[in-house]
Amino acid sequence: GVTRIEMGIQSMFDDVLAINKRGHTIEQCREAMNILREHSFKVSVHLMPWLYGSTIQKDIDTFRLTFADLSFRPDEIKFYPTAVIPNTELYQLYCTWAYTPLTLEENKHIIKTVLKEHIPPYTRIKRLIRDIPAEETVWSHYVTNLRQLVEQELTDELNSMNDQAKI
Repeated sequence: GVTRIEMGIQSMFDDVLAINKRGHTIEQCREAMNILREHSFKVSVHLMPWLYGSTIQKDIDTFRLTFADLSFRPDEIKFYPTAVIPNTELYQLYCTWAYTPLTLEENKHIIKTVLKEHIPPYTRIKRLIRDIPAEETVWSHYVTNLRQLVEQELTDELNSMNDQAKI
């Protein structure tokens, strides 16, 4: 009775996957996606902006490559901005300033850019943030209503463009 599989790709860059000890490569993900498609599964992939060793451009490119590569093009995505949680290796990097979390504005910039430029309309976005209680993360701007904030900003931008077109 299984019709859908979820896969934690996280990043389309092997160097980012390796430094974060993800345990897989992009080629392995590509092979897995091909097998799943051959067996008619719908696929939902998890993508994680701002993993240790990534950049804003790499994060945007992760979404671009996910949909440009014919082996990927998932039916659904879960967009999980990286969270710093106590008692993790990432937390230790955070404590020594080796890792700095994205600001809320940087996070929204990535999301708005990929929504407008890279994610096709047929793709369902199942989640736009993790279900981790805000008090369990270590930086204060981690918001649980990120989707609502981004959708409102995109609506405001669209309305502003429509108002400008009327002038």
